[in-house]
Amino acid sequence: MAAQLEPLLGAAAPYVFALGLFAAGLTSAVAGPLGAAYAICGVMGWGSDLKSPRFRAVWIAVMAIGMVIALTGVNPIQIIILAQAANGLLLPIVAGFLLVVMSRSSVLGRHTNGPIATVLGVLIFLVVTGLALYQFADIFGMLPE
Repeated sequence: MAAQLEPLLGAAAPYVFALGLFAAGLTSAVAGPLGAAYAICGVMGWGSDLKSPRFRAVWIAVMAIGMVIALTGVNPIQIIILAQAANGLLLPIVAGFLLVVMSRSSVLGRHTNGPIATVLGVLIFLVVTGLALYQFADIFGMLPE
């Protein structure tokens, strides 16, 4: 990929590309666990103050798990595939739940989805459900080759 930068950067292209990959990895290594800490603390009702001991403990624990996996030399590909499969399974469920909740005035009052947002939500739900079904059919060998 660095070769694509050579016309612009010359001999520095591989170094600039490596620096970009390093920066992307470093920011992801911090931002991913931070996002997980926000999600976990939010679900647990612990609040999301960056100075909270619980929040920091979750953030550090997620980073530590990532470091242990990286340092042990475990190939993370299977873990990533499993996580993506879980996402594919959960996405239609969450999308359907949100669609139902966002259409209930008893829950959201005057902030419920209007007809256009509801139609778009149904379309999104159908697309993600179709994609999930396709992926699982592919995984289980139910698609013609």
